Amino acid sequence: MQKNLMNFYSSGILPYHFIDKGIAFLFERKSDDYVPPFFNNSLGLLGGNRGNTEDKSPEEVLERELKEEFHILEEGKESLNELIGQGILQEEEHAPRILNYDKGTIEDIKRMPSVLLEGKVYTESYFVRFFPPLGGIEKEVKGIESVFTKKLSHEEYLFIAGLLKKTNGRITTDNLKFGGKTLFASLEEINDNRYKFSWCIDQIIRDLLKKGKIPVPPGYPIAIRSLDGIEIESIPTTENPRFREFENMGLTYERSK
Repeated sequence: MQKNLMNFYSSGILPYHFIDKGIAFLFERKSDDYVPPFFNNSLGLLGGNRGNTEDKSPEEVLERELKEEFHILEEGKESLNELIGQGILQEEEHAPRILNYDKGTIEDIKRMPSVLLEGKVYTESYFVRFFPPLGGIEKEVKGIESVFTKKLSHEEYLFIAGLLKKTNGRITTDNLKFGGKTLFASLEEINDNRYKFSWCIDQIIRDLLKKGKIPVPPGYPIAIRSLDGIEIESIPTTENPRFREFENMGLTYERSK
């Protein structure tokens, strides 16, 4: 099979909890200066990109990224510009990622990876393409977005909601360095267009909802809108794929130079 070179392999998790007004999802919201006017203040999944050859599967990427985001492992220096080989973000020096909280709050923040990873389910992978001039890119960007879901228990939901309230949602390394926050957003709020999404996440969530991969009550509206210049295509995989499986399909990861 001819190789189709990927700019990124990304893994994210979509935690959710049923509430009085339907269902709420946990997102990380970008800062107000992140790729305006397309993705500033936009919602994305907690997780990140395969930044090294040691990651052998989407699951390994997710586990490492969450431990980095929640201050358990040291983060790498990789930037989005380096990842896709194009300068779409202004390179700036930001405030250090310091957890300036009391000891108990810091311990709760560092609990987050175990809370999110316990009982997670691999849900779907997508072949994703972004076309110029979306987000200021100058050439097509291709990659794979793998999504895990996690149904939060009532106790887990209350724990996270309380932590977000105590910290104003500033708990991840990105929250502290770049701004933005981690928050719960209900499907009702999303359908009311109170939020927008970063990159392809809107299309992915809509696809998962329509397929019933997330159990929305029957008849509940799904009206998530998305931007032009983005295409996603579901990739049939085994139950919990490794990157070798994508490579055997010709979807090969190659770092931009």
